[in-house]
Amino acid sequence: MGSPFRGARVELTITPIPDEDESRAAALLLLSTTLGAHYIAEQEIADLQAGKMHGMALGAFLDNELVGVLLGRMLEKETAAEYEAQAKEGGATAGLAGQRLGLLQSVAVKPGCRGQGIGTGLSRALLDHLKRAGANAVLAVSWESGTRDSSAGMLEAVGFQRVARVAEFWKGDSLRRGYTCPRCGNPCRCAGVLYLRSM
Repeated sequence: MGSPFRGARVELTITPIPDEDESRAAALLLLSTTLGAHYIAEQEIADLQAGKMHGMALGAFLDNELVGVLLGRMLEKETAAEYEAQAKEGGATAGLAGQRLGLLQSVAVKPGCRGQGIGTGLSRALLDHLKRAGANAVLAVSWESGTRDSSAGMLEAVGFQRVARVAEFWKGDSLRRGYTCPRCGNPCRCAGVLYLRSM
C-alpha cells in the first residue's frame, strides 16, 4: 500500500517495489541506466524487497509508471567501519562508531522527472522506515558525477550534513565488482561525498 506524495510539481505514489520479476526488472533497468551497468545486482534488490538487513526497495510511481527507485538498509558494524575509513581518507571523522546506522544506498530518478521532488519523497519514506528499524543516524554518499543531477541537494533538503569528499570513492569497488560508471567507465574515478543525518 502506497502513500500519495505531492512533490514540487507532481503527484505520485511512493511504495515498496512489488516483489515480482517485472517490477524488479524495471527497478534494475532504471538503476543501471542512471548509476551504471552492474552497479546494483538483481539479487540485491530482491534481498531488500524481502526485508533483509531491515532493507527497503522503494518505488515512486506516476500513473503506474516507475519513475524513481531508492534502495536503503541498516548497516553492519564492519561496513560502517569501512565508511569511517573512507571519511578519514577525505580528511574527516564521521563519528560512525557506536551508532545504529542506516544507509541510503542508491537513488535513481528518470531523467525527465528529475528536479520535481521525487528523490526527496523517496528519501523521506526511507528515513521513516530506518527510524522505525532503530537507526539513530543515516549515511549516504553523493556521487560527484559532474552533472547538475547530483543527489547532494536532495540529501541536504532532508537534513543530511556533508562529512567528507573522497576522491575516486568507487574505484576499488568498481574493480572488485566489475561495474561500469556511466561517466568514466571502469574503473570509476568519480569522487563521492559522504553525508550523515542524525535521527
